Amino acid sequence: MDAERAIRNNDVESLEALVNAHPELVTEESGFDGHTLLFTALVNRPSYDCAKFLLDNGADPNHVDVTGETPLSTLHDFSGDTQCEELLLAYGANPPNKRSSSPTSQNKKAAEQGRAHQSTTRPESKSE
Repeated sequence: MDAERAIRNNDVESLEALVNAHPELVTEESGFDGHTLLFTALVNRPSYDCAKFLLDNGADPNHVDVTGETPLSTLHDFSGDTQCEELLLAYGANPPNKRSSSPTSQNKKAAEQGRAHQSTTRPESKSE
């Protein structure tokens, strides 16, 4: 069984056996998105037990993926599980900005504000 399947099955014993044999799995990024196993433990059906195990074994609660998302912002986007949210915060996760749920939405908002500013500040036309 691979680690992601163990997490999806909420099989902490199998996850523990895999991590004991390959400790690098805890911090290793998988795929093209830069997610770690902690992200896997928090999406769709969050696994508190697997997330806690990973955090106990060195998972970074503030890891940033390629889109600027963190485990906490991903949790907000996919499930909003309050027990897992409290767990992440207890392990030092940085809370997202109160006005937006994730770094990605903060970046989108800044880009939108920049476009709005550009459309209202056109250069003056010169008449001769």
